[in-house]
Amino acid sequence: IKTVGGWWAAETPPALKIKDGQTVAIDTINLAGLPEDNVEKFFTDNGIPLDNQAVKDMIAIKQYSKDNPTLYAGTALNLTGPIYIEGAMPGDMIEVRILDIKSRTNYGVNGGRPGGGGVPDLVPRPYSKVFKLDLERMTTKFNDNIEIPLKPFQGKVGVAPVKERGKLRSNPPYPDIGGNFDNKYFTKGATIYLPVFVEGALFQTGDPHAVQGNGEVSGGAIESCNTVTMQFILRKDL
Repeated sequence: IKTVGGWWAAETPPALKIKDGQTVAIDTINLAGLPEDNVEKFFTDNGIPLDNQAVKDMIAIKQYSKDNPTLYAGTALNLTGPIYIEGAMPGDMIEVRILDIKSRTNYGVNGGRPGGGGVPDLVPRPYSKVFKLDLERMTTKFNDNIEIPLKPFQGKVGVAPVKERGKLRSNPPYPDIGGNFDNKYFTKGATIYLPVFVEGALFQTGDPHAVQGNGEVSGGAIESCNTVTMQFILRKDL
């Protein structure tokens, strides 16, 4: 699935309904580093093929958000879903097993700005750096002397809150529903447990990364696009 929105909300209609135990491959996107206009030029200038499906998705989403500015106001536009798990009811738990994660593109972006991130006084001007990803060797180069191993993961995972809470922005983490954790261990082999607050749980994920250190010091990691394969187990015994 690859339906994209930017809110955790009980009112969002599901993009997919699945049964307990099913496995789903989820296409996720990350718009970090993209200009507001001339998106195609950004890709061609950086040697990124326009026929890549993730690139097509990003171009379409940028255009759609430009045409519908009020629809996505205040949101990061990078949650895919929701997924409705049949039988999930408030008080239950869903066990989310990350079976695999693969990059959808051959690039990633890191950026920063004055006053942002963990070193706000050390960034004199806004910057953006494009990384080419070697998906065969699973590495990228910071420069000619520094090579970084890739370890893709999902920055955001979560479920819908109760209807009375309305729409919650996707940017922060939340103590109950999940959210924007930017936890580099949410990668292949990880298992995440999330409580259910609405019928079907309405799970979403987004904010894909190619690799991250111990936190986002600049305010971002190497932001990229992933296909994450997840298995959903309904737990009524926790």
